[in-house]
Amino acid sequence: MHAIYSYASANLIFLGEDDSAMATDAFAAIIALSCESLASTRGRQNFRLMVTESGARIAVAPAAVATFSVLFHRKAVLSLLSRPWFRRLWIVQEATLACSNTCYRGDGFMPLKDILRVGVWLRYKQLALGSDTMTDEGFGILTCLFDTTDREEGMFYTHFPEPGVSVISSLLGMLRDFEATDPRDHIYGMMGLSRYYCPAELPIHIQPDYSKSTAEIFAEATRLCLLDKGSSDAWQYIRYRPSWHHGGELPSWVPPWDAVADITNDNHFFAPHFKADNNSKARLMVNSVVGWNEIGVDGFVIGVVTKCSHVCDYLDDWVAFVADPAASWLDDKVVGTSNDTKQAVNRTLLADNAYGERAGHEDINSIDDLRVYVSDQACSHALFPQFQEFQDCGQHDSNSDRRLDSLRRSADLCWKACAHPCLFTTSKGGLGLGPPTLGLGDVIVIL
Repeated sequence: MHAIYSYASANLIFLGEDDSAMATDAFAAIIALSCESLASTRGRQNFRLMVTESGARIAVAPAAVATFSVLFHRKAVLSLLSRPWFRRLWIVQEATLACSNTCYRGDGFMPLKDILRVGVWLRYKQLALGSDTMTDEGFGILTCLFDTTDREEGMFYTHFPEPGVSVISSLLGMLRDFEATDPRDHIYGMMGLSRYYCPAELPIHIQPDYSKSTAEIFAEATRLCLLDKGSSDAWQYIRYRPSWHHGGELPSWVPPWDAVADITNDNHFFAPHFKADNNSKARLMVNSVVGWNEIGVDGFVIGVVTKCSHVCDYLDDWVAFVADPAASWLDDKVVGTSNDTKQAVNRTLLADNAYGERAGHEDINSIDDLRVYVSDQACSHALFPQFQEFQDCGQHDSNSDRRLDSLRRSADLCWKACAHPCLFTTSKGGLGLGPPTLGLGDVIVIL
């Protein structure tokens, strides 16, 4: 497919018959909105800065965002942008690799580039659309297509590759929002794009093989992300999923690459945001000794969990240790953000940042040393020192009592989890600590 589209002179896209007779109005609206965006962004000199990077901050954007300077048929253009073609996974590769893309609907036609630029412009001006708008998911898909296909303004042409950022994991994270009949196609579609964005030889090349399970293919893709530039940013896409998801085979170090990005209303949502220490040294091992559902590392890497969701209704009870303090005691603020080696060792979600007598990096030279350190802290009940501090402060109002109860339960669960921990390596950015009953080397808390 890579050769088919990359060597084609043009890609003609049929968006369906003009059943509602609005195609003419839609194309006229795109022309009008293109002129508006061109004038507002000074001939597109600051289009990306103004539209795509400020789009997430619409609530504080200038008053001009709340109005349009041109008249256009809103229903017609939104109907065009909502066509099923835009949501299909394989069209990302098709439109990205082609030299040019032209969309047809009814008797009208227009370059795909112009349609997508208007899509991100409307996302920027959502306030002005009022009730006539699209879902965040719909706007997100248009933005993803814009970023991959627009060779003048798209993110993958203007901002990539960034130092230390895995293009592979960025592509996989983007493709999650698109629809595919087979979840494995999210990986195979990414591999087709990677040949375009990553001309250099990849450490792993994943060939389409539908005899392998979805979990196995997802694990191969995650291992590729971790090997690509030695980056652990693939783990930002980790989400909790029920045991039946992909047959219960998916290890938790493997993100569900077919899960859409917007799952904030999902009661299963659990997202550890991991920040690895840049000074740590480790080498990922990929050989016959390591199974498809495992990753090994030569040496070890220290890092910190920076944030966890507070909605974990269906996780094992002890995981409430991660959820409740992050939300109630710490007010769901970022926890532990230093890249300094010693602080990265000492400032973990388990130890928090109130305990002053932690081992320095020079005292921890192996995984066994860290195991002993964590176990000692658990046995001495030192992993949650602020619990005693809170008891001593003498506060007894209703809010403090609730926090105290939550903190007490969390501390008990923490000590229970650490009493017989299963400590294992994951990859660059990873030591995992969890109860030994999880199986498959599940990572719940990444240190």
